[in-house]
Amino acid sequence: MKKLLSGLVLISAIVGTGWASPIVLTKEKCIELAIENNVDLQVAAIDLAAAEREKGSSWNNFLPEITATAGMDGDTALLDSDSDMDWALKAGIGVELPLTAGLAYTVKALNLDYENEQINYETDRLELINNVENNFNSLIATKAGIDIAKANLDLAERRYQQTLNLYNNGLETELSTLSAKVSAAKLKPTYLKALESYNSALRSFLLLIGLEPDAEVEIEGSLDFSKSDFDSEALIDKFLMNRMDIKSALMNIEILENSRKKTASNSLAPSLGLSTSWYAGVNDAFGDASFSDKLSDSLSLGLSLSIPLDDYIPGSSTNNTIKGIDDQIESAKMSLEDTIKDAKLEIINIVEQLKTLASTLEMSELNVELAKLTYDKSEESYEQGGTERLDVEDAQQDYISAKQECLESQYDYLSELIDLRYALGLESLDTIKNETDRSVSQ
Repeated sequence: MKKLLSGLVLISAIVGTGWASPIVLTKEKCIELAIENNVDLQVAAIDLAAAEREKGSSWNNFLPEITATAGMDGDTALLDSDSDMDWALKAGIGVELPLTAGLAYTVKALNLDYENEQINYETDRLELINNVENNFNSLIATKAGIDIAKANLDLAERRYQQTLNLYNNGLETELSTLSAKVSAAKLKPTYLKALESYNSALRSFLLLIGLEPDAEVEIEGSLDFSKSDFDSEALIDKFLMNRMDIKSALMNIEILENSRKKTASNSLAPSLGLSTSWYAGVNDAFGDASFSDKLSDSLSLGLSLSIPLDDYIPGSSTNNTIKGIDDQIESAKMSLEDTIKDAKLEIINIVEQLKTLASTLEMSELNVELAKLTYDKSEESYEQGGTERLDVEDAQQDYISAKQECLESQYDYLSELIDLRYALGLESLDTIKNETDRSVSQ
């Protein structure tokens, strides 16, 4: 019985460790993990939460200042030795409410700070999604390239075995057999190097999405997509102002303009002050008089109006501060114009690049078909003795090269498509495709 229990424990341990299923990573799962685990995005989320808390507490700018005081004073004649110390107990409460014209802009500044943190967070999030998708597609492309290299190696080794059999039957020369063996051996380092490059990239990618670099995973995805004919002018009209850099530039201008109004209101406009205080005291607290005779209090109310005059003097500190903010606003507007121009140019260039890549991809797909046909016929002719082995190897290499070029073209097109999505400030490629005037299936 003990042996049976020990066996069950051992089997459970093996199942729980060595036989654990790998984590299946789709593109969507990788994005979800990255958003959940990325440290920079978590920091941005903390900043956003802090700004939201400040915005939600903006009403506290209208709270009065409330102070409470308490104390005890002693009074006696220093030169009169017969004089006793008279102690007095005092307590009071005061309330002050300063009202300035800039209070409204102070509250608005908190709202703008929150909106600005929202833009910063969304910028970081979209950059992270863009980075994850590009790296994910790179892994898919690299993995497909490894499969091609492995198939190429298998074909070369199979051809070597065929040549070796022919040599053993006296139908092939020793030199041709050695040449086939060398051809197969030369492909193995290339395959192993590609495999190690993939594993290294995979480890870096796992860190990016918040997993351990040695985690057992299975990448599941493809480079399949549908090609679309984009209209750059239509995309610019529809999505230009959705870009995060333009939103950030506009927000910067709004923050500066509000800062100017706040500074001018606080420094140049009159301010109103409301105050009240109540004090109570007990004179000669330890004397023989009754408590009611010793008790005294006072209540005061205050209303003040303050008008700054020195801030109106040209060249004053406040005057220079306001002019400095005006300069910043002007610079920010000029930067916005440049940002819009650069954004339009970027979108146009990406759309034109996509057109070029689409044509390149079509040619690559055609080359794969032709190279496959040539290779199949060369293989068939070689088996019938009508073609030299070197001719078959050349046809095989042409076919493998055509497949690699097609794979690279697919990856380049998809990467450019992701860049277009990011350039438009969007999260999903489907949003772009829905806005195209003409769409054709691959």
